[in-house]
Amino acid sequence: MIAAYAARVADALSTLEASTSRGPLPADVAVKDLATAFAKTHDAKRKVIFIGNGGSAAIASHAAADYSANGPVRAIALTDASSVTCIANDYGYEHVFDRQLQLHGDKGDVLVVISSSGESENVVRAARSGRSLGLCVVSMTGFSAANRLRALGQFNFWVPASDYGIVETAHTALLHLLLNELQALRGRAGRNGRHDKY
Repeated sequence: MIAAYAARVADALSTLEASTSRGPLPADVAVKDLATAFAKTHDAKRKVIFIGNGGSAAIASHAAADYSANGPVRAIALTDASSVTCIANDYGYEHVFDRQLQLHGDKGDVLVVISSSGESENVVRAARSGRSLGLCVVSMTGFSAANRLRALGQFNFWVPASDYGIVETAHTALLHLLLNELQALRGRAGRNGRHDKY
């Protein structure tokens, strides 16, 4: 049972497809290029912004904490419950991220949009808003290869699976891989030379 599930996750990761706005790219190359972009973003006094719904919101919050503590890069997640519910109540759930980006997004930031389906209206709107604000948009999706979000990023990572657990696990692993690559670029292995303990 465990071995079979691990094999499904490994298959999803090994067949992950990466692309940029210019076309397909080997996944390993895309990871290295994006890690370099994260480092340059931090060095330019800009930040990495993570967003997502549901399980992807938890992944976004986890990533923001890890990248800040162990990157180190300036990283935030726009998943605070009070902000999300306030905006949803006042403007509609489709605006919970793009309204925040209007306030917190700066030209030169990186926006990482995590969505299993790539079809939620709020993340699609956020990606479009991010691009209009001059942010580098990164999509991490699964399910249909033709999902809307996948077409909007300067960097796109698509997991060829339709199981939420597999897609979310692959996204989490991908973000940890990117962090490891970022740490290698910066010549460090994380806080005190170790991975985080929380």
